[in-house]
Amino acid sequence: MFSKNNKNRISAMALIAAATLTTGSTYAGTLNWTGLGATTDFTDLANWDATPTGGTIDITSLVDIYNIDIDGIIAGPGNLMFREGGGINMSAGTFTSAGGGFGLIEDPNSLGFLNLTGGTMSGSFFLAELTVTLGGTADLTLSGGGNPINISTVNFTSPDASLHFIAEDVAAFTAEHLTKFTTRGDAAIIGDNLSVVTDGANGSIITGLGDFGAPITKVFVNTTTGLVTLDNLTDQDITLDYYQVTSSSGSLNTGSWTSLADIDRDNTGPSDGSGNGWEELGNSSANKIGEAILSGDDTIAAGDRASLGALFTPGSDEDLVFTSRQDGSARLILVEYYAENAMPGISGADTDNIVNSQDLDAIIDNFGSNAINGDTQDENGITDGVVSLSDIFNVRNNFNNNYNPAAAIPEPSSLALLGLTIAGLIKRRK
Repeated sequence: MFSKNNKNRISAMALIAAATLTTGSTYAGTLNWTGLGATTDFTDLANWDATPTGGTIDITSLVDIYNIDIDGIIAGPGNLMFREGGGINMSAGTFTSAGGGFGLIEDPNSLGFLNLTGGTMSGSFFLAELTVTLGGTADLTLSGGGNPINISTVNFTSPDASLHFIAEDVAAFTAEHLTKFTTRGDAAIIGDNLSVVTDGANGSIITGLGDFGAPITKVFVNTTTGLVTLDNLTDQDITLDYYQVTSSSGSLNTGSWTSLADIDRDNTGPSDGSGNGWEELGNSSANKIGEAILSGDDTIAAGDRASLGALFTPGSDEDLVFTSRQDGSARLILVEYYAENAMPGISGADTDNIVNSQDLDAIIDNFGSNAINGDTQDENGITDGVVSLSDIFNVRNNFNNNYNPAAAIPEPSSLALLGLTIAGLIKRRK
């Protein structure tokens, strides 16, 4: 067993990849693109911060994890043959292949992966034995025709990501590929959760449809204290096995970060590097931190939260990006900033940034009406546009205290008591 101070830091992208592949999958190593080589070639070791399995980048048998998260040009060879556990995580940059494709077909199947959340990738003709996730603003282009997606799946996790087939029109896509696509893990249905349109020539453009912005969870950042919490705002439990927080300006304070591994949130015991509980991911910095569970997951109960301590540096740029894997699917989580003693929406009831009786009076005066003072939000910070029981409930749970955005969802008996409270307050004010 490793101590907390000497625990093995598991790579973020390695864990994400392993979590999406079959049981028993392993990974060899993780390399991060630096672009410091004399060329822009993917196979140039000088462009990476580590050495791959075997000492060279063998494009006929790729088993490592390649992370690309900075802008720049990446020149790919004709083929990149990823085997089980190997793949690319890309959030930025322009990757251009010299033909060929990603993956290879072998028996038994050995699935690699592409996890794209940004940047553009083009030039390849086909995908073979790959698990593909398209999120963020990622743009993937495939140039080949005649069934260019082989023994592979594609899952959209953002409405802004796209896949462009140069030589597969709408009819060909529908006949050959529709069953291989999902949107947020659900089977793709054209016109429902998937858009398939012509590119105006011989191809088609595929995007996801639906409410990708639903606040399954939300991150709240106190800009005064730096406290960061991950809140489950639904009435159902969710599972979590990975999260990453990034800041391009360096707004993260790793010294005050309270990791889920530190507090043993999933009750699996001290971190030992095996991945059976929360593990902090390597190379934590002011620009990026994260944690993952390789085997199993953690549950955030309905209305509950997970605190990450004072992770945000007060006064710094509000540019945090929070990604996670929830209930088996990748999620980009909404981030909301608030000041000490200020509750979004509620504090706007009287604009003094304190949750007190004046806010309660303002809500009672406007109960059942649209948002107060012309705000785009009503007084619980939720954009439903109506001042309702939810607003009373949030005021009660934050009265004279710091903002607690994830108040527990009330039981029916609590709602009844609140109704009586409202009735009494309104009567007393008349």
